Amino acid sequence: MAISLNDNILTNAPKPSDSRYGNFASVSDALSAVGSGIRYQGLTIGIVTNGVVEDYWFRDGIADSDFVIKTPDLSGYEVLTNKSTSTSLGTSNTLYPTQNAVRAFVNNAGIPKEDVSNKSTDVTLGGASPSSALYTSEYAVATYVQNEIAQAQSGIPTFEIDMFANYKLFEYDEDGATSYLGQIKATNGNWLITKFVDSSGDIAATYANESNNATYTTPATAWAARASLTYEDINDLTSI
Repeated sequence: MAISLNDNILTNAPKPSDSRYGNFASVSDALSAVGSGIRYQGLTIGIVTNGVVEDYWFRDGIADSDFVIKTPDLSGYEVLTNKSTSTSLGTSNTLYPTQNAVRAFVNNAGIPKEDVSNKSTDVTLGGASPSSALYTSEYAVATYVQNEIAQAQSGIPTFEIDMFANYKLFEYDEDGATSYLGQIKATNGNWLITKFVDSSGDIAATYANESNNATYTTPATAWAARASLTYEDINDLTSI
């Protein structure tokens, strides 16, 4: 059983308190001196190697094969000898390069850079003959896009605005996925019928008036024939 002490031990000799620690000149000397009967798992013994004491221990048991050097867990660390300062960065999967090696490799790699003389501020992006060598500034791209949008919008008729200003509703009919909206222009009595088709939530609108349905000259006759009228894009109609 354990011996209870009320104070620590002062050893008046230049040697460890446990004689099993050694130091021993070799592993074989240690195993010979410390027989299996006085070993325990975890017992540490000092072995002198090249003038330096290294700790060995019975890590996994008390057999001779369990007697191994104590080493820290280096699984999460790189081995210092694997550090490479070579600026050529070879193909090794073991070596790791220093910062300077990586920097020098990149600087010496001859990576092509864009020639600043190729920067273009042309807001037409080359117009009809765009360049495959020039690169465009942010401002030029933004201006080009804005101009293209403005140009596209300039061709969109203002019918929607005029409709609310000059047309009044005279009929409305909903037939399943298809709806019809009949309107009369207040200034001249011209009729306009809008056909809405709902296709799974996507609503498409087409239009009919006297310009593409010449035989229907009154709002009443046009409305009566609304299902068979010719409908087209708003841009194809006249006399709106």
